[in-house]
Amino acid sequence: MISLEPWWAWLSRQTDRPRHRLVLQLTLVIFLLHGLDHWTWTMLPEKLLAATALVRPRLQGSRWLWLGISLSLIVNNLWHWSRLVNHEYLYTYWALACTLAIFSRRSQMILHYHGRCLIGLCFFFATLWKLIGGEYLDGSFLHATFLLDARLAMGAVGMGGLDLETLSQNRQIFAALQSSGPAAPAALLSSTGRMALVSQILSYWTILIEGSVAASFLLPWSRLSGIRDWLLLGFIVTTYAVIPVLGFGALLVVMGIAQVRSSRLANIYLGSLVLMPLWMPLPQGIFWLIQQIA
Repeated sequence: MISLEPWWAWLSRQTDRPRHRLVLQLTLVIFLLHGLDHWTWTMLPEKLLAATALVRPRLQGSRWLWLGISLSLIVNNLWHWSRLVNHEYLYTYWALACTLAIFSRRSQMILHYHGRCLIGLCFFFATLWKLIGGEYLDGSFLHATFLLDARLAMGAVGMGGLDLETLSQNRQIFAALQSSGPAAPAALLSSTGRMALVSQILSYWTILIEGSVAASFLLPWSRLSGIRDWLLLGFIVTTYAVIPVLGFGALLVVMGIAQVRSSRLANIYLGSLVLMPLWMPLPQGIFWLIQQIA
């Protein structure tokens, strides 16, 4: 029987050292690796600075280095503002938090505070957008996403009763109508009643879990505050095992490590981060393997 003690001992050694140093190192790794699937030359400065600090650890506490990373991220956000996904801005906010921590004598406290606040605000605004927009309340946004986004094919087939050929045809119809002008009317896309029902259920579940995470991190006196880390970890595992967005998931975990006080929970956060390249794509990999065999 395989023992997990050596693995747990290794995690404990990492989290027992000054927490802010671990968080800064992990943040540098994320800055180095993020965006590899949509590379632009404006990302080069931040990546060179992150790589330099990882190779020469004494630079990880350099104020000038973190100022340079923050400035590079800000410039990149301004340059590509019209096509950036939301978590690209969250990278910048976190870089600024790390820079503030470097300038402070209480680095760990700064990272703890900003980690908790940024997680809470991120989920608060995500929930608010879903409530105001309306497309989540009637399930239409998630329904259309299941029908058109190849990353959700596993859910559309397994829960919605659709097949891969139908999903491919939906994407072709949507692309054709987009190129001719108007967006694709829902009536032209093939779906099932089960897919519509599942979309609405999952829409309400998303609002519930994101709202709970927001409340647990922003309202320290609430009952949810005591389980905030389990809520966040539950969101990360259930969401990114279905939609593998490594960069966003990794950043949430690092901010989770920054704000958590329990050594046991810090180990669980770090373990989920280290194993993320394995567990995150695993469900999708199994699904596509089954489809090829079938």
